[in-house]
Amino acid sequence: YSRHDRSRFKVHAYSVGAVDRCFERERVQAGVDVFRDLDNMPAQAAAQLIVNDGIDILIDLSGYARHARPEILALRPAPLQLSNLGFQGTLGAAYIDYALLDRNILLPEIRQFWDEKIAYLPHCSYHCETPVTTAQASRTDEGLPEHSLVLGALHHPRKLEPDSFRVWLSLLHELPEAVLWLQYETQEQRENLKCFAEAHGVLEGRLVFSPMAGYEKHLARLRLADICLDTFTYNGHTTTVESLGMGVPVVTLKGQGVVARIASSMLTAHGLPDLTASTVEEYNAIVHKLARDTAWRDEVKKRIGDYAHSNLFCPERRVREIETAYEMIWARHQAGLAPDDFDVPPFVA
Repeated sequence: YSRHDRSRFKVHAYSVGAVDRCFERERVQAGVDVFRDLDNMPAQAAAQLIVNDGIDILIDLSGYARHARPEILALRPAPLQLSNLGFQGTLGAAYIDYALLDRNILLPEIRQFWDEKIAYLPHCSYHCETPVTTAQASRTDEGLPEHSLVLGALHHPRKLEPDSFRVWLSLLHELPEAVLWLQYETQEQRENLKCFAEAHGVLEGRLVFSPMAGYEKHLARLRLADICLDTFTYNGHTTTVESLGMGVPVVTLKGQGVVARIASSMLTAHGLPDLTASTVEEYNAIVHKLARDTAWRDEVKKRIGDYAHSNLFCPERRVREIETAYEMIWARHQAGLAPDDFDVPPFVA
């Protein structure tokens, strides 16, 4: 939020979650012009506060996720209301005019299922900074074999589903030098995954489990993986950004829905379209090539490290493009035109 051009925008932030002192909240609060806490405030009062602030465009970052307050948006406190990032699906609500997406994640044949009009951002719709950590991690500390091929799948456990997990287990059968690295939140999750693996002929020693960790440690240990395996139904979003930021290749299978195509969009924007598969067979082939062809893996990692020319890790440029989207939306509104789909031009410095 601090990157917005203050000669063109005044930025308000409305917090609808529980009050805490986390880094993210404090960073948002420091980066906006006005910060207001709406937690426990009745919807009517919250909407009136937004009206009184004279907001032109209200961007919802929650959708129907935890702490969401759709009842506030339903009261239409702003003339234009957008959905972005927090809920990557249609809200199916007449009070949301637009969603910010990109053409890599929203297929033409899926467009009909979105009620919102779409502002298509160029390259990628995610705003990504290159993650940085000073923390250190070692394979010994994480219980990883020092000389094995580590297939990392450090997603939140709730994102794991049988289809992708079966493919990962098949890769262990095909790559005897590999281990599959997972994280867990509860012992029950860990035991369930072990039982599933054993039922598919994979012994416990081929799986390595680490408990979920804080942000700095999580980033540091991502570096220990040789290849990161993406989930199918709901791709890694933050996990993909973090893995690439730590220099690790991510292999994804692009699906039909938006949440199943986000990693593909990110990889393409970062100059790595060859890490995206269209079929399970292609997914396996990419993993095999990364595992066996060390020269290619080194070349891929060199491309990953070229953050200066990335269309993913370009926060200043992405903010300028988002600002252009806002201005185009507002200009259309000022001209008395109904919301409609449009493409945002790439920012050129």
